[in-house]
Amino acid sequence: MRDDTSHVGDGEQVRDEKKHAGDGEQVGDDKTHVGDGEQLGDDKKHVGDGEQVGEDEKHVGDGEQLNDDKKHVGDGEQVGDDEKHVGDGDQVRDDRKHVGDGEQVGDDEKHVGDGEQVGDDKKHVGDGEQVGDDEKHVGDGEQVRDDKKYVGDGEQVGDDEKHVGDGE
Repeated sequence: MRDDTSHVGDGEQVRDEKKHAGDGEQVGDDKTHVGDGEQLGDDKKHVGDGEQVGEDEKHVGDGEQLNDDKKHVGDGEQVGDDEKHVGDGDQVRDDRKHVGDGEQVGDDEKHVGDGEQVGDDKKHVGDGEQVGDDEKHVGDGEQVRDDKKYVGDGEQVGDDEKHVGDGE
């Protein structure tokens, strides 16, 4: 360990200050909190098990991938922007989202079920739908086209700011 305020478990590597890691992880910068077997890139990362996180202030559960800052995810979700708070199996897009289990939320205070189709931005979709534009929130087995896509498992995503689960 290099700097001050480092708290590490067993068999990890920690780089900077204010690192908190579990077992067998690698952490890169300051204010990193990691679980087991993950790789973290930047500062203020909080990850569970077996995930990859890209930037600062990431909070991920298990088996997710996160791209941006201030992400807070449970298990198996995809989150796009800042200040996301998700439960399990949901997709959330914007800031200050609070979701339970199995929902999809697009903007602020959106709550949608499953099996719908939505056309433009601020989309909230369940499972097995297709969505066209930005701010799409899709479950599993969908296809999304544009930027800021959030897909579950086994989907295809096209452009920038893609967040995919497993098997894509």
